[in-house]
Amino acid sequence: MTAPATIREYRSSRTWRGLPLVHVALGGRDIDGRYQVGRARGVVAVGGIAVGFVAVGGVAVGLVSAGGVSVGLFAAVGGAAVAAAAVGAVSLGVLAVGVVTLGVVAVGLVAVGAMTSSVTPAVGVALAGARFPRAVRRGCAGGRQGPASSARTASIVSASATVLSGRYRSTRANRRATPPG
Repeated sequence: MTAPATIREYRSSRTWRGLPLVHVALGGRDIDGRYQVGRARGVVAVGGIAVGFVAVGGVAVGLVSAGGVSVGLFAAVGGAAVAAAAVGAVSLGVLAVGVVTLGVVAVGLVAVGAMTSSVTPAVGVALAGARFPRAVRRGCAGGRQGPASSARTASIVSASATVLSGRYRSTRANRRATPPG
């Protein structure tokens, strides 16, 4: 019978404001056989749970991060990513790229944002209209709205349904022929 493995860890001797420059903490079995997650905290952190300026791990939090669940201030890459620039299966950010994305600029299979590029670009508008169908018909969706505003909301919802159903194909000729408003 062999002894259980121990947690492997590396900390650099150099520090910056109390944080090691590099901290690597890999999980493993403790002396009593229980699994312990590696928790790394440093300027560059690598571990099961990593917190640092540059963080890589299962759960990563930092200015720039990569991992299964990744939260970054500037950039994040991972299964679920939240940052100013986020890339992941599910991503949320100013620039979001992935399968399901939410952001000002969103690119993905399902994208919701101000500027989108996706298979279903109008899903956010369609779902917002579908959530309040009676209120849209009455002209009171979202507070004080006049007749022109409720007509605009209803036209957005119907246009979204048309786009989602695939009956509308946007071309330059269609956009020029359609009157603004």
